[in-house]
Amino acid sequence: MCQPGEIAICIPDSKQKPVVTYNHLGSHARAAVADCIEDTFRLQLWHDLNGYETLHCPLLKAVRAWCQNNGISIDYEDTVKMRFQRMRNAYLKSGIDLRRSSRDHSK
Repeated sequence: MCQPGEIAICIPDSKQKPVVTYNHLGSHARAAVADCIEDTFRLQLWHDLNGYETLHCPLLKAVRAWCQNNGISIDYEDTVKMRFQRMRNAYLKSGIDLRRSSRDHSK
């Protein structure tokens, strides 16, 4: 059972180790699950929001829509926006510029 401040996860069932009996995750396993969730979140955030400039909308509106589509409260939209900006800045600091290289001058 999950405690306050924790998220319940589903453990896959197996004939060799039924979930009813084998349902304990040790501290290392919990850390591994948390790392996987964090990595999945970052990958999905980057995949969905990278290139938002081509939509000609502000980043905060794109983040708000992303949060709503992924079931995240919009109370955290600023936090998600800052995480995305930190990821983008980390790539820029490493010399990887993934922003659009040309501007649309027709507008």
